[in-house]
Amino acid sequence: MITSNSFVKAQSKGVCWSTSPNPTIAGTFSENGNWNDDYDSYIYNLTPNTTYYVRAYMKDCNGVYYGNEIWFTTKP
Repeated sequence: MITSNSFVKAQSKGVCWSTSPNPTIAGTFSENGNWNDDYDSYIYNLTPNTTYYVRAYMKDCNGVYYGNEIWFTTKP
């Protein structure tokens, strides 16, 4: 979970994912708007039988912040 204080508006937010640990928005990501509220995010174009690492992100005028990483393996 990423929590933003209400005084700084998110410029963008979403999730990023990779087949390597610690994904960033320099790689594959989906964007879900620019407000400080809850959101649903989707990842796509996944390869079967592959391990993916996923993190939420939020970008504001001070930088990019990442949530805790999770991982899963797609079915064959």
